[in-house]
Amino acid sequence: MKEDIRLDGKVALVTGGGRGLGRSMTLALVEAGAHVVAADLIAENLEQVAEEAVSLSNTGVLHGVPADIRRPEDCRRIVEAALDCFGSLDILINNAGLLPSYAYPGRFLEDAAPAKFWNLSDDVIQDVIDTNFVAPDRLTRYAVPHMIEKGWGRIVNVTTRLTTMNRTGASPLVLP
Repeated sequence: MKEDIRLDGKVALVTGGGRGLGRSMTLALVEAGAHVVAADLIAENLEQVAEEAVSLSNTGVLHGVPADIRRPEDCRRIVEAALDCFGSLDILINNAGLLPSYAYPGRFLEDAAPAKFWNLSDDVIQDVIDTNFVAPDRLTRYAVPHMIEKGWGRIVNVTTRLTTMNRTGASPLVLP
């Protein structure tokens, strides 16, 4: 039998909280009673998830923050939003990430040429590094002192499986 898990009084921050897996986690946390700061690059995504979250819980609350986690000041701002809006930060979910479709637009089209990592621009690689590696590290460093002070906290880093990284022509940073 499924046991209901309640997170009343807990404050969570979810990056990429406006769509995909992050959206699902955001809504589940709100439904479980958590106060959630959802950060997303696309403000319209946050508006849509906020509309859906309203009917999920009488205790959970969602606060959306448009942010580009590649920017240090935006990372600091979303952690501060949790503290300013809800008074603490208990859970950090580093979910946002740039997918292979960012580096290889159209890769799923039938006539798409096989992707070669050596053809990627430095800007694409830097965006992937900043989003998928630097931002989670930065957010964790900003969040942990508050969790230590409170004496409780959880950090969840969402990533890919190793088996998806072993493909011909794939960069270790961006999968084709």
